[in-house]
Amino acid sequence: LPPGFSASMEYGFMMTGGETTQIKFGLIAALIIIFIILASLYESFLQPFFVMLSVPLSLVGVFLAFVIAGYPFDSSAYIGLILLAGIVVNNAIILVDHINLTRRTSGLNLRESIIKGAKERIRPVFMTTSTTVFGLLPLLLIQLESGRRQIWSSLALATLGGLTTSALFIFLVIPVFYYYFSRKKS
Repeated sequence: LPPGFSASMEYGFMMTGGETTQIKFGLIAALIIIFIILASLYESFLQPFFVMLSVPLSLVGVFLAFVIAGYPFDSSAYIGLILLAGIVVNNAIILVDHINLTRRTSGLNLRESIIKGAKERIRPVFMTTSTTVFGLLPLLLIQLESGRRQIWSSLALATLGGLTTSALFIFLVIPVFYYYFSRKKS
């Protein structure tokens, strides 16, 4: 290091290269398993794609949350990403499933069905998201000794940031993709 600079570990939760690889593998495996489950339930490869869009949308919030909070992205944050992948798809499933139901039962055209289905799911999605966010806030705010606090704070911050942006963005992105690909298909 140049003169005048120093380096130190703030807490003992830094990851080795092998641990990082294992956690990334776990995240990828979780995403593949989620996609396979969705594909078997929807009996389609396109519908699970719409649902899985919520995962990259959530990463925007994770990035912003860590930048704003100034937290290091540690092993707890990676575990938060795995947790987040399982949670954010729930809101997208609620949205896509209701759009499908609206298309089948309403007699409306594709565009109107998507708009109606999305409008009717805004409140339930924001209610479930807000209860999860407020349930995780204590983990973000707890005052423990530095290292132990960081474990919970990083996990909560990754989950809160990702869940919040995903809940907002799914209503902008998923209906557009749904419309575009469903229109091309028919």
